[in-house]
Amino acid sequence: MGEERIETIENRRVMFGRGERDYSVDVMRSISCLMVVAVHVASMTLTKIDAVPDVDNTALWTDTIMLKCATVSATNLFLMISGIFFLSPERNVTISKVWSKNLLKLALAYVLWSILYALLRIYYYDPRPYTPDLLFQEALIQETHLWYIPMMLGIYVLVPLMRVFTAHATRKEYLYMIGLLIGAMTLNTVVTICGYYETETSANIITIISRTPTAALCQYPFYCILGYFLYTYPPKVKTRVVIYILGLAGLAFCFYTAGILHDDAGINNPIEFLGKFTIGILAKNTALFILVITLFSKVRMGKAFKVVLSKISAATLFVYLYHMVPVRIIFKEQWLFVDGFPTFKGLLLYIILIYAAGIIISFLFLQLIPWVKMRNVILDLVWPNRKLWVTRKKK
Repeated sequence: MGEERIETIENRRVMFGRGERDYSVDVMRSISCLMVVAVHVASMTLTKIDAVPDVDNTALWTDTIMLKCATVSATNLFLMISGIFFLSPERNVTISKVWSKNLLKLALAYVLWSILYALLRIYYYDPRPYTPDLLFQEALIQETHLWYIPMMLGIYVLVPLMRVFTAHATRKEYLYMIGLLIGAMTLNTVVTICGYYETETSANIITIISRTPTAALCQYPFYCILGYFLYTYPPKVKTRVVIYILGLAGLAFCFYTAGILHDDAGINNPIEFLGKFTIGILAKNTALFILVITLFSKVRMGKAFKVVLSKISAATLFVYLYHMVPVRIIFKEQWLFVDGFPTFKGLLLYIILIYAAGIIISFLFLQLIPWVKMRNVILDLVWPNRKLWVTRKKK
Protein backbone atom coordinates (compact mmCIF):
# COMPACT_ATOMS: atom_id res chain seq x y z
CA MET A 1 0.00 0.00 0.00
CA GLY A 2 2.97 2.34 0.58
CA GLU A 3 3.94 4.72 3.34
CA GLU A 4 2.24 7.69 1.67
CA ARG A 5 -1.08 5.87 1.55
CA ILE A 6 -0.88 4.62 5.12
CA GLU A 7 -0.18 8.17 6.29
CA THR A 8 -3.13 9.43 4.23
CA ILE A 9 -5.47 6.82 5.69
CA GLU A 10 -4.39 7.73 9.23
CA ASN A 11 -4.95 11.41 8.49
CA ARG A 12 -8.44 10.67 7.19
CA ARG A 13 -9.23 8.61 10.31
CA VAL A 14 -8.04 11.35 12.63
CA MET A 15 -10.06 13.94 10.70
CA PHE A 16 -13.23 11.86 10.73
CA GLY A 17 -12.73 10.94 14.38
CA ARG A 18 -12.52 14.62 15.34
CA GLY A 19 -15.50 15.52 13.18
CA GLU A 20 -13.40 17.95 11.14
CA ARG A 21 -14.70 19.31 7.85
CA ASP A 22 -12.97 18.69 4.54
CA TYR A 23 -13.82 21.69 2.40
CA SER A 24 -12.61 20.00 -0.77
CA VAL A 25 -15.68 17.76 -0.49
CA ASP A 26 -17.87 20.88 -0.17
CA VAL A 27 -16.32 22.18 -3.39
CA MET A 28 -17.06 18.86 -5.10
CA ARG A 29 -20.65 18.91 -3.89
CA SER A 30 -21.16 22.51 -5.05
CA ILE A 31 -19.71 21.77 -8.50
CA SER A 32 -21.84 18.62 -8.82
CA CYS A 33 -25.00 20.58 -8.06
CA LEU A 34 -24.12 23.21 -10.67
CA MET A 35 -23.57 20.39 -13.16
CA VAL A 36 -27.04 19.01 -12.40
CA VAL A 37 -28.64 22.36 -13.22
CA ALA A 38 -26.55 22.61 -16.40
CA VAL A 39 -27.40 19.14 -17.68
CA HIS A 40 -31.13 19.66 -17.27
CA VAL A 41 -31.03 23.04 -19.01
CA ALA A 42 -29.08 21.35 -21.82
CA SER A 43 -31.54 18.44 -21.97
CA MET A 44 -34.53 20.80 -22.25
CA THR A 45 -32.76 22.59 -25.09
CA LEU A 46 -32.05 19.33 -26.94
CA THR A 47 -35.68 18.31 -26.48
CA LYS A 48 -36.75 21.65 -27.94
CA ILE A 49 -34.45 21.12 -30.94
CA ASP A 50 -35.76 17.58 -31.40
CA ALA A 51 -39.36 18.84 -31.42
CA VAL A 52 -38.69 21.09 -34.44
CA PRO A 53 -36.54 18.98 -36.80
CA ASP A 54 -37.19 21.21 -39.83
CA VAL A 55 -35.19 24.11 -38.36
CA ASP A 56 -31.40 24.02 -38.74
CA ASN A 57 -29.94 24.35 -35.23
CA THR A 58 -26.57 22.70 -35.84
CA ALA A 59 -24.55 25.35 -34.00
CA LEU A 60 -26.86 25.39 -30.98
CA TRP A 61 -26.97 21.58 -30.93
CA THR A 62 -23.16 21.33 -31.02
CA ASP A 63 -22.68 23.76 -28.14
CA THR A 64 -25.48 22.19 -26.10
CA ILE A 65 -24.34 18.58 -26.58
CA MET A 66 -20.84 19.59 -25.50
CA LEU A 67 -22.34 21.15 -22.38
CA LYS A 68 -24.35 18.02 -21.70
CA CYS A 69 -21.39 15.71 -22.26
CA ALA A 70 -19.38 17.72 -19.74
CA THR A 71 -22.09 17.79 -17.07
CA VAL A 72 -24.14 14.63 -17.55
CA SER A 73 -24.47 12.11 -14.71
CA ALA A 74 -23.41 14.55 -12.02
CA THR A 75 -25.60 12.52 -9.67
CA ASN A 76 -22.88 9.86 -9.77
CA LEU A 77 -20.60 12.41 -8.13
CA PHE A 78 -23.19 12.91 -5.39
CA LEU A 79 -23.09 9.15 -4.81
CA MET A 80 -19.31 9.21 -4.58
CA ILE A 81 -19.51 12.03 -2.04
CA SER A 82 -22.10 10.07 -0.05
CA GLY A 83 -19.66 7.17 0.05
CA ILE A 84 -17.08 9.39 1.76
CA PHE A 85 -19.42 10.24 4.62
CA PHE A 86 -21.47 7.10 5.05
CA LEU A 87 -18.90 4.37 4.46
CA SER A 88 -16.01 5.56 6.63
CA PRO A 89 -15.59 3.17 9.60
CA GLU A 90 -14.50 6.18 11.69
CA ARG A 91 -17.89 7.85 11.43
CA ASN A 92 -20.68 6.87 13.77
CA VAL A 93 -23.31 5.83 11.23
CA THR A 94 -25.89 3.54 12.79
CA ILE A 95 -29.00 1.94 11.33
CA SER A 96 -31.23 4.03 13.62
CA LYS A 97 -29.54 7.28 12.52
CA VAL A 98 -29.85 6.41 8.85
CA TRP A 99 -33.55 5.64 9.20
CA SER A 100 -34.51 8.47 11.56
CA LYS A 101 -32.46 11.24 9.93
CA ASN A 102 -31.67 10.54 6.29
CA LEU A 103 -34.50 8.28 5.14
CA LEU A 104 -37.37 10.24 6.69
CA LYS A 105 -35.97 13.57 5.52
CA LEU A 106 -35.63 12.46 1.92
CA ALA A 107 -38.97 10.62 1.87
CA LEU A 108 -40.78 13.74 3.08
CA ALA A 109 -38.95 15.91 0.55
CA TYR A 110 -39.91 13.50 -2.24
CA VAL A 111 -43.61 13.64 -1.37
CA LEU A 112 -43.73 17.42 -1.01
CA TRP A 113 -41.81 18.17 -4.21
CA SER A 114 -43.80 15.57 -6.17
CA ILE A 115 -46.96 17.48 -5.23
CA LEU A 116 -45.37 20.83 -6.10
CA TYR A 117 -44.24 19.66 -9.54
CA ALA A 118 -47.65 18.09 -10.12
CA LEU A 119 -49.27 21.48 -9.48
CA LEU A 120 -46.79 23.10 -11.88
CA ARG A 121 -47.57 20.60 -14.66
CA ILE A 122 -51.31 21.00 -14.13
CA TYR A 123 -51.02 24.79 -14.37
CA TYR A 124 -48.85 24.81 -17.49
CA TYR A 125 -49.65 21.67 -19.46
CA ASP A 126 -53.00 20.15 -18.41
CA PRO A 127 -56.17 21.79 -19.79
CA ARG A 128 -58.45 19.72 -17.54
CA PRO A 129 -60.02 21.44 -14.52
CA TYR A 130 -58.22 20.88 -11.26
CA THR A 131 -59.47 18.06 -9.02
CA PRO A 132 -57.84 16.24 -6.11
CA ASP A 133 -57.81 13.07 -8.20
CA LEU A 134 -55.98 14.88 -11.02
CA LEU A 135 -53.40 16.14 -8.52
CA PHE A 136 -52.93 12.62 -7.19
CA GLN A 137 -52.46 11.18 -10.67
CA GLU A 138 -49.98 13.92 -11.63
CA ALA A 139 -48.06 13.43 -8.39
CA LEU A 140 -47.58 9.78 -9.33
CA ILE A 141 -45.84 10.90 -12.53
CA GLN A 142 -42.26 11.33 -11.37
CA GLU A 143 -40.59 14.61 -12.32
CA THR A 144 -37.46 14.24 -14.46
CA HIS A 145 -34.88 14.66 -11.72
CA LEU A 146 -36.76 13.30 -8.70
CA TRP A 147 -35.76 9.74 -9.61
CA TYR A 148 -32.64 10.45 -7.56
CA ILE A 149 -34.57 10.55 -4.26
CA PRO A 150 -36.02 6.99 -4.32
CA MET A 151 -32.64 5.76 -5.52
CA MET A 152 -30.91 7.44 -2.56
CA LEU A 153 -33.48 5.95 -0.21
CA GLY A 154 -32.38 2.55 -1.49
CA ILE A 155 -28.73 3.53 -0.98
CA TYR A 156 -29.44 4.53 2.62
CA VAL A 157 -31.09 1.19 3.26
CA LEU A 158 -27.93 -0.55 2.01
CA VAL A 159 -25.48 1.69 3.89
CA PRO A 160 -25.13 -0.64 6.92
CA LEU A 161 -24.27 -3.55 4.60
CA MET A 162 -21.82 -1.51 2.52
CA ARG A 163 -20.10 -0.36 5.72
CA VAL A 164 -19.32 -3.99 6.52
CA PHE A 165 -17.47 -4.22 3.22
CA THR A 166 -15.52 -0.96 3.61
CA ALA A 167 -14.57 -1.80 7.20
CA HIS A 168 -12.83 -5.03 6.20
CA ALA A 169 -11.95 -4.74 2.49
CA THR A 170 -8.31 -4.60 1.47
CA ARG A 171 -6.93 -2.46 -1.34
CA LYS A 172 -6.75 -5.58 -3.54
CA GLU A 173 -10.47 -6.23 -3.02
CA TYR A 174 -11.30 -2.61 -3.88
CA LEU A 175 -9.31 -2.88 -7.10
CA TYR A 176 -11.09 -6.13 -7.92
CA MET A 177 -14.43 -4.38 -7.49
CA ILE A 178 -13.33 -1.43 -9.66
CA GLY A 179 -12.10 -3.84 -12.35
CA LEU A 180 -15.52 -5.50 -12.42
CA LEU A 181 -17.19 -2.09 -12.66
CA ILE A 182 -14.98 -1.01 -15.57
CA GLY A 183 -15.60 -4.25 -17.43
CA ALA A 184 -19.36 -4.12 -16.88
CA MET A 185 -19.62 -0.48 -17.99
CA THR A 186 -17.57 -1.19 -21.09
CA LEU A 187 -19.97 -3.96 -22.09
CA ASN A 188 -22.94 -1.75 -21.22
CA THR A 189 -21.55 0.97 -23.47
CA VAL A 190 -21.31 -1.49 -26.36
CA VAL A 191 -24.92 -2.59 -25.78
CA THR A 192 -26.10 1.03 -25.67
CA ILE A 193 -24.40 1.92 -28.95
CA CYS A 194 -25.64 -1.25 -30.69
CA GLY A 195 -29.17 -0.45 -29.51
CA TYR A 196 -29.28 2.54 -31.84
CA TYR A 197 -28.54 0.43 -34.95
CA GLU A 198 -31.16 -2.04 -36.12
CA THR A 199 -28.85 -4.58 -37.74
CA GLU A 200 -28.46 -8.31 -37.28
CA THR A 201 -24.90 -7.89 -36.01
CA SER A 202 -25.99 -5.37 -33.38
CA ALA A 203 -28.80 -7.64 -32.26
CA ASN A 204 -26.39 -10.58 -31.91
CA ILE A 205 -23.92 -8.51 -29.86
CA ILE A 206 -26.71 -7.36 -27.54
CA THR A 207 -27.90 -10.95 -27.11
CA ILE A 208 -24.42 -12.21 -26.24
CA ILE A 209 -23.68 -9.43 -23.73
CA SER A 210 -27.11 -9.79 -22.16
CA ARG A 211 -26.06 -13.29 -21.05
CA THR A 212 -23.30 -11.74 -18.90
CA PRO A 213 -23.92 -10.28 -15.40
CA THR A 214 -23.44 -6.73 -16.71
CA ALA A 215 -26.75 -5.42 -15.39
CA ALA A 216 -26.09 -6.81 -11.92
CA LEU A 217 -22.74 -5.02 -11.71
CA CYS A 218 -23.88 -1.65 -13.10
CA GLN A 219 -25.56 -0.52 -9.90
CA TYR A 220 -25.46 2.71 -7.91
CA PRO A 221 -23.91 1.33 -4.68
CA PHE A 222 -20.68 0.74 -6.61
CA TYR A 223 -20.32 4.51 -7.07
CA CYS A 224 -20.56 5.02 -3.29
CA ILE A 225 -17.82 2.49 -2.68
CA LEU A 226 -15.73 3.95 -5.52
CA GLY A 227 -15.96 7.43 -3.98
CA TYR A 228 -14.89 6.17 -0.56
CA PHE A 229 -11.97 4.24 -2.06
CA LEU A 230 -10.66 7.14 -4.16
CA TYR A 231 -10.93 9.50 -1.18
CA THR A 232 -9.28 7.17 1.33
CA TYR A 233 -6.65 5.75 -1.02
CA PRO A 234 -5.75 8.75 -3.23
CA PRO A 235 -3.73 7.69 -6.28
CA LYS A 236 -0.13 8.76 -6.73
CA VAL A 237 0.87 11.49 -9.16
CA LYS A 238 1.59 9.23 -12.14
CA THR A 239 -1.67 7.35 -11.65
CA ARG A 240 -3.57 10.63 -11.40
CA VAL A 241 -2.09 11.82 -14.70
CA VAL A 242 -3.27 8.61 -16.39
CA ILE A 243 -6.74 9.02 -14.88
CA TYR A 244 -6.93 12.65 -16.07
CA ILE A 245 -5.98 11.58 -19.60
CA LEU A 246 -8.61 8.84 -19.52
CA GLY A 247 -11.14 11.37 -18.21
CA LEU A 248 -10.50 13.68 -21.16
CA ALA A 249 -10.67 10.69 -23.49
CA GLY A 250 -13.98 9.70 -21.92
CA LEU A 251 -15.37 13.19 -22.46
CA ALA A 252 -14.18 13.19 -26.08
CA PHE A 253 -15.63 9.71 -26.58
CA CYS A 254 -19.04 10.87 -25.32
CA PHE A 255 -19.06 13.86 -27.65
CA TYR A 256 -17.76 11.87 -30.63
CA THR A 257 -20.32 9.09 -30.20
CA ALA A 258 -23.14 11.62 -29.70
CA GLY A 259 -22.06 13.20 -33.01
CA ILE A 260 -22.12 9.85 -34.80
CA LEU A 261 -25.60 9.05 -33.46
CA HIS A 262 -26.75 12.51 -34.52
CA ASP A 263 -25.39 12.19 -38.05
CA ASP A 264 -26.17 8.52 -38.71
CA ALA A 265 -29.37 7.95 -36.74
CA GLY A 266 -30.72 11.51 -36.54
CA ILE A 267 -30.77 11.43 -32.73
CA ASN A 268 -30.45 14.86 -31.14
CA ASN A 269 -30.59 13.77 -27.52
CA PRO A 270 -28.87 10.39 -26.99
CA ILE A 271 -30.09 10.03 -23.41
CA GLU A 272 -29.25 6.35 -22.98
CA PHE A 273 -25.73 6.64 -24.28
CA LEU A 274 -24.96 9.60 -22.04
CA GLY A 275 -26.25 7.56 -19.11
CA LYS A 276 -24.74 6.72 -15.77
CA PHE A 277 -23.25 3.34 -16.56
CA THR A 278 -21.19 3.93 -19.69
CA ILE A 279 -17.40 3.83 -19.69
CA GLY A 280 -16.93 7.41 -20.91
CA ILE A 281 -19.05 8.79 -18.07
CA LEU A 282 -17.20 6.67 -15.51
CA ALA A 283 -13.81 7.93 -16.75
CA LYS A 284 -14.96 11.56 -16.86
CA ASN A 285 -16.52 11.56 -13.39
CA THR A 286 -13.62 9.70 -11.77
CA ALA A 287 -11.10 12.17 -13.20
CA LEU A 288 -13.15 15.17 -12.07
CA PHE A 289 -13.63 13.73 -8.58
CA ILE A 290 -9.91 13.12 -8.09
CA LEU A 291 -8.95 16.49 -9.60
CA VAL A 292 -11.24 18.54 -7.35
CA ILE A 293 -10.48 16.62 -4.14
CA THR A 294 -6.72 16.69 -4.77
CA LEU A 295 -6.57 20.32 -5.87
CA PHE A 296 -8.71 21.85 -3.14
CA SER A 297 -7.17 19.70 -0.41
CA LYS A 298 -3.99 21.70 -1.01
CA VAL A 299 -5.59 25.13 -1.34
CA ARG A 300 -5.48 27.38 1.71
CA MET A 301 -8.94 28.82 2.24
CA GLY A 302 -9.75 31.92 4.26
CA LYS A 303 -12.35 31.87 7.00
CA ALA A 304 -14.85 33.92 4.99
CA PHE A 305 -14.46 31.63 1.97
CA LYS A 306 -15.05 28.58 4.15
CA VAL A 307 -18.24 30.09 5.57
CA VAL A 308 -19.60 30.90 2.10
CA LEU A 309 -18.59 27.49 0.79
CA SER A 310 -20.29 25.69 3.67
CA LYS A 311 -23.50 27.66 3.02
CA ILE A 312 -23.43 26.79 -0.68
CA SER A 313 -22.78 23.14 0.12
CA ALA A 314 -25.67 23.08 2.59
CA ALA A 315 -27.98 24.50 -0.08
CA THR A 316 -27.26 21.86 -2.72
CA LEU A 317 -30.14 19.54 -1.80
CA PHE A 318 -32.64 22.38 -2.06
CA VAL A 319 -31.11 23.57 -5.36
CA TYR A 320 -31.38 20.02 -6.70
CA LEU A 321 -35.03 19.71 -5.68
CA TYR A 322 -36.16 23.16 -6.84
CA HIS A 323 -34.19 23.87 -10.01
CA MET A 324 -36.60 22.27 -12.47
CA VAL A 325 -39.30 24.76 -11.43
CA PRO A 326 -37.53 27.77 -13.03
CA VAL A 327 -36.23 25.56 -15.86
CA ARG A 328 -39.76 24.55 -16.87
CA ILE A 329 -41.07 28.10 -16.48
CA ILE A 330 -38.23 29.54 -18.62
CA PHE A 331 -38.80 27.08 -21.46
CA LYS A 332 -42.56 27.40 -21.29
CA GLU A 333 -42.50 31.21 -21.34
CA GLN A 334 -39.50 31.23 -23.75
CA TRP A 335 -37.61 33.93 -21.87
CA LEU A 336 -34.67 35.35 -23.85
CA PHE A 337 -35.47 33.01 -26.77
CA VAL A 338 -34.61 33.99 -30.32
CA ASP A 339 -36.89 32.67 -33.10
CA GLY A 340 -38.38 30.12 -30.69
CA PHE A 341 -35.06 28.76 -29.43
CA PRO A 342 -32.71 29.72 -26.60
CA THR A 343 -29.23 30.98 -27.37
CA PHE A 344 -26.19 29.25 -25.89
CA LYS A 345 -25.26 32.39 -23.97
CA GLY A 346 -28.81 32.40 -22.68
CA LEU A 347 -28.37 28.82 -21.47
CA LEU A 348 -25.28 29.77 -19.50
CA LEU A 349 -27.16 32.71 -18.00
CA TYR A 350 -30.07 30.45 -17.02
CA ILE A 351 -27.72 28.04 -15.28
CA ILE A 352 -25.96 30.73 -13.26
CA LEU A 353 -29.15 32.53 -12.24
CA ILE A 354 -31.03 29.34 -11.28
CA TYR A 355 -28.10 28.09 -9.23
CA ALA A 356 -27.55 31.43 -7.49
CA ALA A 357 -31.25 31.92 -6.80
CA GLY A 358 -31.49 28.47 -5.25
CA ILE A 359 -28.59 29.19 -2.91
CA ILE A 360 -30.09 32.54 -1.86
CA ILE A 361 -33.56 31.06 -1.29
CA SER A 362 -32.08 28.21 0.71
CA PHE A 363 -30.07 30.60 2.85
CA LEU A 364 -33.01 32.91 3.51
CA PHE A 365 -35.66 30.32 4.27
CA LEU A 366 -33.76 27.24 5.38
CA GLN A 367 -30.74 28.66 7.20
CA LEU A 368 -31.29 32.31 8.15
CA ILE A 369 -34.70 31.64 9.72
CA PRO A 370 -34.44 29.08 12.56
CA TRP A 371 -36.49 25.97 11.87
CA VAL A 372 -37.84 25.98 15.44
CA LYS A 373 -39.51 29.33 14.82
CA MET A 374 -40.74 28.23 11.41
CA ARG A 375 -42.19 25.10 12.94
CA ASN A 376 -44.01 27.14 15.58
CA VAL A 377 -45.39 29.53 12.96
CA ILE A 378 -46.73 26.64 10.89
CA LEU A 379 -48.23 24.95 13.94
CA ASP A 380 -49.90 28.20 14.98
CA LEU A 381 -51.50 28.43 11.56
CA VAL A 382 -52.85 24.88 11.47
CA TRP A 383 -53.49 24.52 15.22
CA PRO A 384 -54.26 27.95 16.72
CA ASN A 385 -55.16 26.72 20.21
CA ARG A 386 -52.34 24.21 20.59
CA LYS A 387 -50.58 26.14 23.40
CA LEU A 388 -53.79 26.30 25.44
CA TRP A 389 -54.32 22.56 24.90
CA VAL A 390 -50.77 21.75 26.02
CA THR A 391 -51.21 23.90 29.16
CA ARG A 392 -54.41 22.14 30.09
CA LYS A 393 -52.84 18.74 29.52
CA LYS A 394 -49.98 19.58 31.91
CA LYS A 395 -52.47 20.63 34.63
